[in-house]
Amino acid sequence: WKGYLGYGIGQEQLSGMAHMTGYRGDGPMKSGINHGDPITGSHAAGVLMAALRYRRRTGKGMFIDVSQQESSVALMGPEVLAYQMTGQEPERRGNRSGWYAPANSYPCAGEDRWVTIAATNEEQWLSLTRVMDAAGLAGDPRFATSEQRSENHDELDRIISEWTIGQEAYAVTHLLQDAGVPASPVLRGPDLLADAHYKDRGTFVTVDHPQVGPKQYPGIPWKMSATPGQVRWPSPTLGQHNRDVYGELLGLTGPEIDQLEKTGVIGTKPTGSRII
Repeated sequence: WKGYLGYGIGQEQLSGMAHMTGYRGDGPMKSGINHGDPITGSHAAGVLMAALRYRRRTGKGMFIDVSQQESSVALMGPEVLAYQMTGQEPERRGNRSGWYAPANSYPCAGEDRWVTIAATNEEQWLSLTRVMDAAGLAGDPRFATSEQRSENHDELDRIISEWTIGQEAYAVTHLLQDAGVPASPVLRGPDLLADAHYKDRGTFVTVDHPQVGPKQYPGIPWKMSATPGQVRWPSPTLGQHNRDVYGELLGLTGPEIDQLEKTGVIGTKPTGSRII
């Protein structure tokens, strides 16, 4: 694919990821984010650490080729292996699992409120039926085993949805978790900022950006006891470091940089577009 234009959406399609995203009977879907961008950054960080370790040990450098496309393909190992082992092409299955049932997101009370429930074994399944106060489900031959529950997943989803629709998402999550059933509310943007757990962990930090003012951003997603990190400044504005890069690093003179700005090669304002 050398020479082809591409962004995150194209990478998901070429990697096979989009083929596995979506619901059975529907077409392939893009994930909710440009997945290829962050995963490639993570891979690049890892290989840079390996290269630095090599340099420290040998005194030699190396060239690094990090393919954004191949970073996405690297996540498709289970699907590639499944095809080789079974000869069957994996199918899209939405939120469902290929190994246990039920597993899905179910509607709760309120507008666009959901809870995710997954019963990964028989003990969790029986606990779910007890929390639902639906003893009949446990004895229903359609749902006697995980395989049978998977075969009758549509009907099972309908029954569970009729129960969850009258429940508040956090409340039903606590009921299920207390009974040993994996469950979680599906959080939206405002929920993330208001969530007590994230507040206690300091997940989001306030950063004052010169163009948009103080806003909350995800902070550093790990905690280090000896060298705790922090977000110390906002992202740079367009062209903020032009003088540093072109002058100090590349050795251009002030007049040369001025000429680049005058001709529109570099600058501090977008050209041909508007700021949204």
